[in-house]
Parts: sequence; C-alpha cells; structure tokens
Amino acid sequence: MTTFAIRADVDLARLTRWRHNGPVWVPGADVHLGERKLPGWSAECTDWYWPWMPPYERPEPVAYLDTTQMCARLHMTYEVLWACIADDKTLPEPAIWVDDNPGWPVPPQPSKEDDGRSPERQ
Repeated sequence: MTTFAIRADVDLARLTRWRHNGPVWVPGADVHLGERKLPGWSAECTDWYWPWMPPYERPEPVAYLDTTQMCARLHMTYEVLWACIADDKTLPEPAIWVDDNPGWPVPPQPSKEDDGRSPERQ
C-alpha cells in the first residue's frame, strides 16, 4: 500500500483510512502474492487512480508465486534460486514486488493432451 500511496500522491495513512472506511473509493488489490495472498496493486492501477474517481468493477486479482513457492516448485534453496536469477541468469527476475517481496507469474498447467514430449519425438 505504501507504493500505491506514493504513486497516487496520497498520504499513506489517508489512503489506508479511505481503503477501509471511505468516504473515498480505493480499488481492491489486483495482484495476490503467495499462499497468504498478500495484496498488491499493479503500476497500471496506481498510475491510473485518482481520489474521487468513481468506483468501477475490478477483475479478479492475478496470482503470483512468492519465493517459498518458487523454491518448492523448482526444488532449490533460497540461495540457489537467487544465484540462478542474479548470477547465472538462468531464471527470470521477479515480475512484481509487493511490500519488498518478489513475485513470479504462475506457469500455465500443461493440458491433459500434452505429455511433455516435443513434437519431433512423437
């Protein structure tokens, strides 16, 4: 919420009060990070927002994997994960940051028809 307040040029305490008690509408989070679903707002959302704008229907938040989930999914430690990102460049950098916590897009699940083999091996 701090980054949202800075980008929207609104005092954090005021924006938080508006978010929970009104009278000014503040959009809901458009990203969720990790299993705890830490809420966050995309740059597009915060750049577009201005106090006193009329409410509008928000899409469901987009889920992102946190560091713990990335480590579990890739079967590696925290240190190895960051070495692969920063040193080896074999993994992508985080796509988002929510309260100083990195997040990566959730990879799509393979379809049932996809057995994981490349077309040339079939």
